[in-house]
Amino acid sequence: GCGPRWRRIGASLLALVALLNLGYVIRWYERLSGGMERYLAGLDAVAPDTRVLPLFFGHQTYGGRLDPCNHAIGYRALEKGLVDWDNYEATTIYFPIRFRDPAPNTGFLEVDPGRQRMKMWWHRADYVYTWRMPPGHPFTGQLAPFYDPVARAGDGVLWKRKIPE
Repeated sequence: GCGPRWRRIGASLLALVALLNLGYVIRWYERLSGGMERYLAGLDAVAPDTRVLPLFFGHQTYGGRLDPCNHAIGYRALEKGLVDWDNYEATTIYFPIRFRDPAPNTGFLEVDPGRQRMKMWWHRADYVYTWRMPPGHPFTGQLAPFYDPVARAGDGVLWKRKIPE
């Protein structure tokens, strides 16, 4: 077996790795927290206990493969009791959670948000939150018959469902 000296060396190396990892996490947390706060600020006007459909039109990966804001809406969902339609877990058989009202195909939410058919979402989503949707994007024409823009914050626009006449 390993003697006490090798155990101390191994423990010291593991402690060093843990400290390096902590420094890495702190560095990225500071770097990304501003973007996360800007994203979440656009959701301040969402009423509690409502349903939100988040749509990302431009991802910013900060050198990695994932945009840290992709699922950040979950923070506001917890705070305000929202239904986050981007919660993919509720659409699969692998997790013990399901939407009561089945969602249309949510597979395009992150990959191609402009493919959403808003007529199918109108009775399911009280709000739509578009992030980094370019001005004049054709998807605005799909949103406008069903939703009105009610708040803007940075790159985000919050759309509220129109009341039927």
